[in-house]
Amino acid sequence: MTDPSEKALIPDPCNELPIPFPCGGLGRPDPINEHEVKCAQQDWCLGLLEISRRYHAVPREDYRGYARAFINRLYDFGPRGKVFFRPTLAEFPNNFRTTFEGTLEYFVGKEPEPGQPDDPNDGFAKKNLISAKFSNRLNEKTCGIQVHGNTAMAMGNVFLIERKGNKDEDIVVDKVFAYRKDDSANHHLKLMVHMSALRNEGGKPAFE
Repeated sequence: MTDPSEKALIPDPCNELPIPFPCGGLGRPDPINEHEVKCAQQDWCLGLLEISRRYHAVPREDYRGYARAFINRLYDFGPRGKVFFRPTLAEFPNNFRTTFEGTLEYFVGKEPEPGQPDDPNDGFAKKNLISAKFSNRLNEKTCGIQVHGNTAMAMGNVFLIERKGNKDEDIVVDKVFAYRKDDSANHHLKLMVHMSALRNEGGKPAFE
């Protein structure tokens, strides 16, 4: 019989913790596998942290340039692609983002006017994020990854920690990611669909 205290040490196939975990040898033209899907989710988490780190660095680094590269790398805005993005805490009439510039604005806000300061409250990635991890654990039996040839779906959570002064605040976001394998020379996984919402409190309906 397994000691209950040892059960928590058994690796969970839905998760890859701690981040970062190895993602070498990707970029092959083969059909997508689950490890590639997990690596794509990790890449998203680490990229979000890097945008935030650059914004809060002293002196401030080129967070907007990095955010552009992040979106180009991870989202399917290439000549053969299309993106459907419903971000967390989306506000009508911009609750759906289907363009590169609209997606960039969600992450880092609008380009400040010449001579005007940047708005720290404008852009999700401007939060002082110090940790980001993902999980595809939906319940005790279900791992939220489906793979179908050159497309894949991932459902689960992203767990964020935001530093506010001397206090750290947890943010849990429910996520659905749909990927396709890029048919260019890189063969990267690209996000076609990104749907996210704040996790509702236990026993209460979601408000998003």
